[in-house]
Amino acid sequence: MGDTYDSAAEAEADRAHAKRIVRVEVEPISIHGERGQHYRVWHEGTVLIEDTWNPKFETCRALLARGIRGKLQTWRWGRQHWDMQLDIERGSRGAPV
Repeated sequence: MGDTYDSAAEAEADRAHAKRIVRVEVEPISIHGERGQHYRVWHEGTVLIEDTWNPKFETCRALLARGIRGKLQTWRWGRQHWDMQLDIERGSRGAPV
């Protein structure tokens, strides 16, 4: 079943959100026992998540909680290309990419 909108402008705004690319930088910070590598996640120059072992899904949940939708790109500092891209809403549910 498709989405319904009250106006063409509302439908266009929804499509624009779906096309938005949100870039985050993932910084390895430490290694902890059974969970392994932990990361800090940066978004627009500020720390979005201080410490997580699962940055892709946690980042999606944090962005969605702020009303940010679209495609998430994860980058590592110093790299010339993103590591992973996934849909923020699907990732927030832990869905396969």
